[in-house]
Amino acid sequence: MTTVAALMGMLDGWFPRVWAEPWDNPGLQVGDPRANADRVMCALDPTIEVIREAADTGAALVVTHHPLIFEPPTSLDMTDALGATLAEALTRGVAVVACHTNADVADPGVSDALAQALGLRLAEALVPGPGDAPGLGRIGDATGAGPSTASDWLGACGQSLGGSPVLIGDGSRRVTRIAVCGGSGTSTLPAAHEAGADLLITGDVKHHAALDALASGLAVIDAGHHATEWPWVPALAARLAAAGVDAIVSQVNTDPFAGAR
Repeated sequence: MTTVAALMGMLDGWFPRVWAEPWDNPGLQVGDPRANADRVMCALDPTIEVIREAADTGAALVVTHHPLIFEPPTSLDMTDALGATLAEALTRGVAVVACHTNADVADPGVSDALAQALGLRLAEALVPGPGDAPGLGRIGDATGAGPSTASDWLGACGQSLGGSPVLIGDGSRRVTRIAVCGGSGTSTLPAAHEAGADLLITGDVKHHAALDALASGLAVIDAGHHATEWPWVPALAARLAAAGVDAIVSQVNTDPFAGAR
């Protein structure tokens, strides 16, 4: 029998929790470390629908990217999302473990999965990580017979990642050096520019960050938070399966903006 604690030990080896940002809360969110975890479900968000899906498919452990709990709750109100989800997990015997910013800076991590989904092989970290962590984001040469302009890459993002990606900058710009950062990666804009990137693919690009990118001449594709992090989920499931774990991928779409498309 594989336990939750044993799986957490494996995950800690891949994504050490000491690599997480100080404000983050990776690790066990809810559940008994001693409980059976012979089947694991991988998901991006620990929503109540994901918990129900896990229970219905026999997965006693859900490994997510985003934590269920960021700050200690002051109460467990079953009428709000957190309280209802915690209650569902407890009553149905589903443990939840998160690998968040510690997976962002790992190798392979979130940005490696994003690069792979786009057909890129990028080995260099965009921003150094804490301690011995490989680092945040990836950058390298956009070689091969694939997309050649920023507009071409916009189309490739839509095809490979889905959603409705948006281009900021000159669509005709030739892309020979490319950077990616899964999730909210606007903090990597200065590093991408300094490293000579022609294009940065990330998510959650806000107004002022977009203006900064335009001023610097760096083209940016906002492909969405969910879309740029999702490739990590099946990549994690495949890695767990290669290690002998019965791992499945959640089929619940937790993209909050999916209904607006």
